[in-house]
Amino acid sequence: MQSENLERVLEEVRALTAAERQELRSRLEAWPTPTPTQSTEDELDQRLLVAGVICRIPAPVTDLAPYRGWKPVAVQGKPVSETIIDERR
Repeated sequence: MQSENLERVLEEVRALTAAERQELRSRLEAWPTPTPTQSTEDELDQRLLVAGVICRIPAPVTDLAPYRGWKPVAVQGKPVSETIIDERR
């Protein structure tokens, strides 16, 4: 499944002239590739797990339906952040 951004870019590329496509190819080939020290999100999760920072890698969220209707809870009085700061003093 391709993203909307990719689809839009592909449509734009189709509209380019042959010379513009060649220029695009040249620029893409010159694009910097990630170095071995740069980690993907999965690699970072693995490194955190091995280091003991996290005890498990959570499963990715695939169903966003529970979050779509989310509304914050109204609280009376001062902000919770202020209450926490006051209690720490």
